[in-house]
Amino acid sequence: MTEKNEINKCPFLYVSENKFFRTISEAMVYCFNKAVPLSQGYFTVGDGEKAWFPQPQNDNWENTLSPDGKIWYEKPKNDSVDYAPDNCKRYVFEHSSNGYRFTGVFIPKGLAENNIRVYEIVDDKVMVLSKRQKVIVCRVSYMKYYDGITADDSPVNGGSYVTENNDAFEKNNFHKYEDGFCYGFVETKYSHGHTADNNFAKAIVLENISPIFKGKEQADDVLVVFVAFSPSLKKTVIVGWYDHATVFRNRVVENGKIYMVKCECNNAHLIPHEERSFEVPKANKDQTGIGQSNFWYIQKNEEARDLENRIEEYISEKRSLCS
Repeated sequence: MTEKNEINKCPFLYVSENKFFRTISEAMVYCFNKAVPLSQGYFTVGDGEKAWFPQPQNDNWENTLSPDGKIWYEKPKNDSVDYAPDNCKRYVFEHSSNGYRFTGVFIPKGLAENNIRVYEIVDDKVMVLSKRQKVIVCRVSYMKYYDGITADDSPVNGGSYVTENNDAFEKNNFHKYEDGFCYGFVETKYSHGHTADNNFAKAIVLENISPIFKGKEQADDVLVVFVAFSPSLKKTVIVGWYDHATVFRNRVVENGKIYMVKCECNNAHLIPHEERSFEVPKANKDQTGIGQSNFWYIQKNEEARDLENRIEEYISEKRSLCS
């Protein structure tokens, strides 16, 4: 088992912490960054991995944890129970009057007498995904500086509006305003057949960044990654990012600005035009790239986990050069 002092991008919850969660939903959001229905107790959290919340008063099963915490027993209460083990690794949370307590990661070890299913502990920790940095990838038209349209810098590859008007609302995404903030715009789709009408601009689904933002009008402390299609490289690349940004559910229109994200100026980082090389692919049949929407909730896409990690590592390297 891994020692507590092991360094990892995400913190861990250890069995020894004896932490209790009030509800299954609370535990799932905290540990796995997933919102779940209240009527279940067994959820998929990865390939061949489940989160299991055995209930002491289950009508069909008698679920028991051994005194040393190393074995879970799942015993059918009657022979009529028809259930084939799925052989998944299980993150198991024990229910008591105090709530739900993480007891470890268990794997199936076969059957004992009376058709009792046996699960043996293999790890004493679970990675706390809710503590991961919240990320959203946003596609914009391509510019060198994003500090107003000039003779040397006008937007390209931003759709028909940009082509016809030689303009883009994201033209000032890296302009440093006098109030100390940068304000980012990303084009959305529009409802009811409207176009370019702020009153019908579709909302950003903050819950897709993280379930912790459900019901909120803004998401705080988000890494916003801006990408655009490079006219010279002929591919979509990262052009810059906002650290510790605020993302708004609905488009904000105030003081002549239209925006959905903002951050303090010192948290806005534009990659020089000649250094933009990190490609973000288009979605393929496995959906491991950005799709038609200009907002990509990359953390919601389990298949894109490796790409997400590489993006964060790339930005971390760039960030170190800025400091």
